[in-house]
Amino acid sequence: MMIVMGTLLYSFLTAPILFQSAESQTIEGGPVFNEIQWSWKNGKEVWSMRQSHGGKNLSPEKWDKLSIVMDKKATFIQMSPESEKKIEYKVSCFMCHPNGPRVIRPAEGSLTLTENLKVKMLNLRIKLYGRVESEGKTIGATPFRHEGKISNSPLKLPRCTSCHKEEGLFARGTLTRQNSLTINYMVKSAHMPPFGELTPKEQQYLENFMEGF
Repeated sequence: MMIVMGTLLYSFLTAPILFQSAESQTIEGGPVFNEIQWSWKNGKEVWSMRQSHGGKNLSPEKWDKLSIVMDKKATFIQMSPESEKKIEYKVSCFMCHPNGPRVIRPAEGSLTLTENLKVKMLNLRIKLYGRVESEGKTIGATPFRHEGKISNSPLKLPRCTSCHKEEGLFARGTLTRQNSLTINYMVKSAHMPPFGELTPKEQQYLENFMEGF
């Protein structure tokens, strides 16, 4: 019975899930759709994602295709929609992923109760990783991570660095100025900070940091 239940749970968790993203939008402000699948391949956890900026009925060859391979570090790979061939990144992954996979955030009301349960279980798996270094191989002009002193200036706001640091029980990786778009979204959508709101002084510091001061 336990083996059957375990098999059913694994099948449930490894089946792909399609949803509208709560965070991402097209340049015109339209919806972005993600199809995410968690699986084990060759003894490693793999997070696969297909992404559409042209609606969920867009033809398969026009969806972006990416994967994150977990093996001590999180390796980010952008692939051709038609194959497993590695291609140039569409954007710099590190801008949004300084600590491996991010929490899955579907648009409100876009999932069934069963799908919501599945997302909660997958997000728990992501949370249990703790500190994960992100890496990738640059192919073409778009770098995995922007270099330079300004782009890599660390966020030093104590409210943030209690978790966003390199070591410790709740370490989630240091945030830098190139993570500003994600930081802005997380604060404005009230996902961060997790307890309470930023004080006016902290908010001003954060705005200055994101603007390059």
